[in-house]
Amino acid sequence: MNIYLINQHNHIEKDIFHGIVLLYQNQVYSLALRYLKNPHDAEDLSQEVWIKIYNNLSLIKKEASIKYWVLNIAKNACLDELRKKQRKKIPLSIEYMAENNYFLDRCICRLPLPDEKAIIKESAKCILKKVETLSEQQRKVILLREYLGFTYLEISRLEGCSIGTVKSRLNSARNILRKKLAETC
Repeated sequence: MNIYLINQHNHIEKDIFHGIVLLYQNQVYSLALRYLKNPHDAEDLSQEVWIKIYNNLSLIKKEASIKYWVLNIAKNACLDELRKKQRKKIPLSIEYMAENNYFLDRCICRLPLPDEKAIIKESAKCILKKVETLSEQQRKVILLREYLGFTYLEISRLEGCSIGTVKSRLNSARNILRKKLAETC
């Protein structure tokens, strides 16, 4: 008897899912295409969204709008995908950052006078040399936090470590840089 009820429940759940897909598949794809701007990526992401929806069908609340629920899952999946792509584009090469004035731009925000540009540029070069002497972990954390403006949480997710570890690495890196900069710059 219990097996019959379970099978019937699964059959009803599959019918509900099939109906939801028929109603909203075009909207999910259109939303993904609008965010990702690539038909192939939008199609792949749409498939991932439908898998998430199927796996979480039991979580939908009776009073909730199914359309809102489906499109909210799709929107969040799109935003997650865009964040993943953005992380892959992070330039951690010191040379790349120096060539593209990451250091100079940060300094200019603090010291906007035009006649100070030469001093700022020299300071940026000195800082760049000192950052290069840090360990790989410290260098990444310093660049992500100080030059690219990532939060502790974002860095911890990117590096696969705790927020406490990020703070510790950042503190160590800052202390080392402070000592090295006091010696020569």
